[in-house]
Amino acid sequence: MVGAGGDTRSGPAAERHAMTYELHYWDLPFRGIFVELVLAEAGADWTRHSPGAIYPDHRLERAAPGMAPPFLVDTATGRTLSQMPAIVFHLAGRHGLLPQDEWPRALSLKLVLDANDVLEGITRCGGMAMWTAGDWQDFRTGRLAEWMRIFEGVARGTALEEGADWMFGDLSLADLTVCALWGMMIHAFPLLRADLETHAPTIAALNDRVAVRPRIAEFLETQRARHGRGYCGGQIEASLRDVIGT
Repeated sequence: MVGAGGDTRSGPAAERHAMTYELHYWDLPFRGIFVELVLAEAGADWTRHSPGAIYPDHRLERAAPGMAPPFLVDTATGRTLSQMPAIVFHLAGRHGLLPQDEWPRALSLKLVLDANDVLEGITRCGGMAMWTAGDWQDFRTGRLAEWMRIFEGVARGTALEEGADWMFGDLSLADLTVCALWGMMIHAFPLLRADLETHAPTIAALNDRVAVRPRIAEFLETQRARHGRGYCGGQIEASLRDVIGT
């Protein structure tokens, strides 16, 4: 799959946007969508690959080896980067999607790391255990609701509180992270939309604004036509669907 293009700017900005990448990840959204939303909004070109060329047999052969996908390869240099938070922070800085000031940059990274923790929680540490109805109910009303309120609390301390469309003035990694985490989750499991609107109404509205940006909307339409409501795949997703009822 090739990312959205069409950027006509010239000079250094255009050079950044002309960079091409390979994203090595399984054929499902989950952590991959965090990377792809940054690439899509940046107007970068990328191709999606199964991780088999790198993972698991050849991961230690790469410079800066990583444990598991996603892996991002810069096609110009051949450099490989792993760990979703590191990848998106690198790409956002390279493509002008990080705030200039230090505090908003730190908050952007915090939200990406928070999102990674949410993914660990909703998959029970990558499938170390499967969901039961009781465990899911406790998680949904406890820790997941608290994560939603945490994101809402961060949003209240940003420009959104003053009526801006984006957390830090211009659209940035922080806003894209909201769409990648919560937007993907409520698309995959529509019953959770009500939870997000209850615990994090500002975040729910922010997600909706990100999702209709032209490049993001084009990417999401293509991805959802291919994956439907697919989320993380395998037994983990089957377990989630059993307890959520979708």
